[in-house]
Amino acid sequence: EKNYFQIEKELMTNITGSKKVMVVQLAVMTHYDQIVIDRVVKHELQVRSAMLAVISAVTEEQLMTLTFKDDLAESLKLAANEVLEQQEDFGGIEKVLFVEYLVQ
Repeated sequence: EKNYFQIEKELMTNITGSKKVMVVQLAVMTHYDQIVIDRVVKHELQVRSAMLAVISAVTEEQLMTLTFKDDLAESLKLAANEVLEQQEDFGGIEKVLFVEYLVQ
């Protein structure tokens, strides 16, 4: 069974070397039980910070690639799992989903 959790606030940052801004609303998915979601909630500030670090490193050149959103989702998943592994010894996030996505 899939469990989903929408991260409460959107993430917003400037695109590196550009005047553009990226705003994303994210959710995470796990096949594991509610404990993974509870840990995301418990460490949400650290998870958000790690994800924001990933997003803030995005360049305009990366935005133009066909696989950008998939690559970004994978990087965000890895960053979130790293936080959970450091704090709880287990990640468990299997997918990051874009609920809202805006670059302007």
